[in-house]
Amino acid sequence: MNLVLNDCSSHISRSRACQVLNLNRSTVHRRSNPDQPKPVRQEIKSQPRGLSVLEREQLWATMTSDEFMDQPPYEIYHCLLSRGECLASISTMHRLLREKAVSGLQ
Repeated sequence: MNLVLNDCSSHISRSRACQVLNLNRSTVHRRSNPDQPKPVRQEIKSQPRGLSVLEREQLWATMTSDEFMDQPPYEIYHCLLSRGECLASISTMHRLLREKAVSGLQ
């Protein structure tokens, strides 16, 4: 791959050669310059406004209670809201359900 690109460098640009050969230009550039440091991945930080572990447990207990067990998050949210309670948003409820389903805790 690099041999072909190096031979073509006098005739066509590296971008065009990568396009013709169906290669990712960034990958070709990175492989031709191995001395460059690899990008550092950022560590995943929790959201500062996210629910605490206790709040998540309370939400899970509410969602799995006898009253709400067979209701979707949309209905749970609006039922709680009509009572003046707001434990989490609808999307957070869906996120918690997905997390529990993946971990097999449902």
